[in-house]
This record gives sequence, C-alpha cells and structure tokens, in this order.
Amino acid sequence: MLKLICPKINIFDKSIIQKYKKYFKCEFYENLSQSKFNKISNNYDIILLRFSHFLKLKKDSKIKYILSPTTGLNHIDKKIINNSKIKIFHLNNKNFLKKIKASSEFTFYLILATLRKIKNINQKNAIGTELNGKLVGVIGLGRIGNNVANFCSNLEAKVIFYDNFIKKINNKKFKKTSINFLLKNSDLIVICIPSTDKNFKFLNKKRIDLIKKGTILINTSRGEIIDEEYVINLAKKKYLFYSTDVIQDEQFVKKNYYLKMNKNSNLLITSHLAGLTEESIYKTDKEIFKNFLRYYEKN
Repeated sequence: MLKLICPKINIFDKSIIQKYKKYFKCEFYENLSQSKFNKISNNYDIILLRFSHFLKLKKDSKIKYILSPTTGLNHIDKKIINNSKIKIFHLNNKNFLKKIKASSEFTFYLILATLRKIKNINQKNAIGTELNGKLVGVIGLGRIGNNVANFCSNLEAKVIFYDNFIKKINNKKFKKTSINFLLKNSDLIVICIPSTDKNFKFLNKKRIDLIKKGTILINTSRGEIIDEEYVINLAKKKYLFYSTDVIQDEQFVKKNYYLKMNKNSNLLITSHLAGLTEESIYKTDKEIFKNFLRYYEKN
C-alpha cells in the first residue's frame, strides 16, 4: 500500500481526507514544521499539500505522486516539476476553475478593506474612500481578473485592463490599454496574472516608478510577480498602499512577519487565505482526488 503524507490537514476537506484513508496508508499532521517536512517528505510515495509547505526533492526520493489543489506550483521544487518520473496533480482545468470564486471574492475584499483602511473589526474612526468613480486597472483579465473587473464595474468604478493575450473583448464596460497607461493613470491596480518564468518581476522597479502617488496596489497573484522589496519600501514611505495575500518564499517567513508588516498603515498582508473557503476547499479537494484516483486505478 502506498504511503501518503499531508503536512497540514486543517486546510483540507475532512470528507475527502477520509477517502484517501480507504486507499492509502496515510499520515496527517496538524501543522508539521518545515524543517521536519524537509527531513521526511521524500520517504513517502504521495505528497498532499497546499501552500503551507515547500516540497524539495532529494536524490534518494521515493515520491511518485504530488497532489496539490492549487493552480500555481511555486511551493514545489522545480526539479520535481521537471522530473518525468513524478506525476503532479493540480488545478489546471479551465472549465472547472470557472466554478471556483473564493480567490476573486477575497481579492475584492482586499480592495474594499484597503479603501476603507480597515485592518481589524474593532478599528475606530477609520475614514476611507469609495470605489465608486475610481479608475481601476486590472492586469490580467483571466478568470479572477474578469470577476474582479465585474465586481468593480458593478459599483460604478471605471475599469481598464492590460492583457497581452486578449485582442478583443465583448464587454464594452472594460477598456484595453497599454501597461504603461494603466500604471500611470489608475487609482487602484489589481494584479491577476499567473506566476510564470516570463512574469517574474513583471512589475519591476522601472514599471513601479510609473505608478502615481497614493495609488492602491492589490496583489493576489504571487509575490514573485513584482519587485516585492521595492513595493513594500514605497508603502512604508507612504507613497502608495500595498495589499496582498501572497509574498515571496511564504513558507519560510518568521511567525511575527505579518504582525510586524501590518503595523504600517499603508500595508495589508494576509497569509495566503484567498482560496480557503469551505466551498472552495471541498470542490478543489474533490477534483484532485477524483483525477488522481482515476489515474492511479488505471495505471
């Protein structure tokens, strides 16, 4: 019987976890430390994980399958991704992903929370601004970008977008622009492009310098998409507002990182929570289990 390890069970659906137990010898942890995970993970046939841990490949690895109910794979060693002997199951079915709304909703939550300058429920006298009438620039009009653009448009914000892969759009509410125009003119910028080698530091220092003072920058894509250190420094200097759910190398940050960062009034950083709703977890866990079991039984 194949051995399966999951380093953080509480971010997986309980009913799907029970299904894994029927087929495999499973070891589940509430929150295994990254250092311990590094030591033991390669001794298992199957790895079940989300973004809480980074999976590194060892020379004598026994890993055969990786199950990750995520779209991105930047929490997995590139040596594993390029290893033809290891089969990876993740969320890459566009038709299925259209049903998943959690990340789009969370992105919109960050927009509203940043506009209203609200960081906790007990905050008093927080005087914010409205989305209504603002110029919102969406970078990447894919699944999440399109949802966010619609949310903003429905509250009567003006929406422009940059997407190198979209030539025409039927929705007359959104206007396509150049990346430079979007960065220079938007009151609020939302980053919704995927994390790829080509998109690494898509918003580099040169492009970030085009952004006008007081702009709100929202990132629920990946920390690697931007020059993160430069953006955070600009937020600390009160030049712009930066709100994100994703940071670079998130599995290795210190425990007090988020608390420390969020003391700054121009920063709002959450710990990769966008996809964590009961509905989203169940749907994505079920999809991965179904696809993996079908493949496993067939082979």
